[in-house]
Amino acid sequence: MLDYLGKQDVECICLDEVSDTTKLFTPDHFNGDGVIAQQITGDETLVKAINLIIECYGAEQDRSGEPGINKEKLDQFFEDAKTLSSWLAEAELSPQEILPLNENTAAAAALFEQIQAKVDDFFTRCQLAVFDEKSALSLNPADELYLALSQQSLDSGSEGIAALPIAIVAAGKKLAFKSWR
Repeated sequence: MLDYLGKQDVECICLDEVSDTTKLFTPDHFNGDGVIAQQITGDETLVKAINLIIECYGAEQDRSGEPGINKEKLDQFFEDAKTLSSWLAEAELSPQEILPLNENTAAAAALFEQIQAKVDDFFTRCQLAVFDEKSALSLNPADELYLALSQQSLDSGSEGIAALPIAIVAAGKKLAFKSWR
């Protein structure tokens, strides 16, 4: 403990000095809490793996106060990696079933991720309009918003444009992707 506290030359310590466990447990050694912080290793590949798992599954706090991973997160990572590997192997055997757009499937999936929130927003608004058709008027942009936009120089990345629903909302309305250019 004296080493961790940087007090190698003293003969006693106080309760205040040992009550903060982040001072007693440094992230560069195993401390028995089941959490592995990236500082435990000097291997860059392991550091990257730990950081990737934290990025994908969230961090657990090590006794040192540093973020790390535990057995559950590590197990989940390997389970998901195995599932992905199986899926990719299946894609090689039956590409049309797994990758219906061939080499364009990944790009289409990435595009879908970009617009998913807007699409979900549209259909949620349309469901509300089914519940009460009068709500469609409130769920669509107000005329004042269009008037404010008309005073600006606009492009597809404009903040005001980004705030608009992806299409006019109505009960039972379908989203027509083919009309987009």
